[in-house]
Amino acid sequence: MKRPLSKPFTPYYRGRFAPSPSGPLHYGSLVTAVASYLQARCNQGLWQLRIEDIDPPREQKGAVRHILSSLRAFGFDWDGAVLYQSHRLAYYRHIAEQLHKHHLAFYCECSRKQLINSPETRLGRLYEGRCRKLDLLPLTGRTLRMRVGEERIEFNDGVFGAQSYDLLAESSDYVVYRGDQLPSYTLAVSLDDLQQGYTELVRGADLLHLSARQLHLMQQFNRQPPQLLHIPIITDANGQKLSKQHYAAALDTRHRSFLLYCALKDLGQEPPKYLCYRSIARIWDWAYSHWQASLIAPEMSIKQGF
Repeated sequence: MKRPLSKPFTPYYRGRFAPSPSGPLHYGSLVTAVASYLQARCNQGLWQLRIEDIDPPREQKGAVRHILSSLRAFGFDWDGAVLYQSHRLAYYRHIAEQLHKHHLAFYCECSRKQLINSPETRLGRLYEGRCRKLDLLPLTGRTLRMRVGEERIEFNDGVFGAQSYDLLAESSDYVVYRGDQLPSYTLAVSLDDLQQGYTELVRGADLLHLSARQLHLMQQFNRQPPQLLHIPIITDANGQKLSKQHYAAALDTRHRSFLLYCALKDLGQEPPKYLCYRSIARIWDWAYSHWQASLIAPEMSIKQGF
């Protein structure tokens, strides 16, 4: 299987696929992996694999091994060693402390019950700012929140186009370090994407609404943020998102040619029907020659194509 050579060399393109080990990969995971992989390879770039294993209660034994074997079975070839977020916990903690030290973040003692029952929450706001001026110490059980001002975060998404968010109204003072002494998804992902040098993030549209807070956090480090490209999430016949949380079926590698063909179809590409019966290598060769991200539908979700 050859990587594409038809497009100009883009030496600085770096992409990634970042599953969590909360279960095996499912068809929705495959669609995301295909999109990110083709964007990287068709731009002559690097594609890395990162395991987001920083939520132990949700992790499933053996999931990492299953993820790696599934990706190999479908012909994915990542660059370098697999990256693990669990190896960077001390770094996340250090950055959280620096954010607090420079008054960019504050500790909050509000319980989930207090937040749910607060007048602000009932008015549709996410957080009322109760602990902003208390100067609390970093005790166990307290979360660390970023100070958010009245500002708009604007960016252009590769599929959904121009985006504009009122950060205070839509994210409020978002959490960057949890009360159980683990980094939030926003902190870990934002730091990794900056430090690992990714130039474009290809991921599901269910994460589009989190982009504003991630870009806001990245701005604090005066680094160029990556471009964003969000693809429709895949749902079942009832409109339910395929996810590990909802026990989506694990990828069946016995039907990998058919599933890879369907993934390309669901990404708006037009692979010929005969590819269903060809080898994985043959399908990838076709995809390298025909991939166009501009064909991806700007829809939040689409039903799986089989």
